[in-house]
Amino acid sequence: MKLTKHLTGVVIASTCLCTPALAQTRLTMWYHGAGNEVESRILNQIISDFNTSQSDWTVTIESFPEKSYNDSVAAAALAGNLPDILD
Repeated sequence: MKLTKHLTGVVIASTCLCTPALAQTRLTMWYHGAGNEVESRILNQIISDFNTSQSDWTVTIESFPEKSYNDSVAAAALAGNLPDILD
């Protein structure tokens, strides 16, 4: 009985070691205020704090000038290449 329990524990432990780790999900966020330094700095700090607060998600931010943002979003939508998050 002791041997069976021991072998069961070894099998369970080895199965856990063979299971691949879950990959971190990467998200891309587009931001339309590239010219606003204060807002950009605050948003980048929020993203940085979020990324360091957990290990399941990583957010990458891409800044666009406000004037070209709508055209960039429309072009990405037509190409089927939108980011995960739009600001």
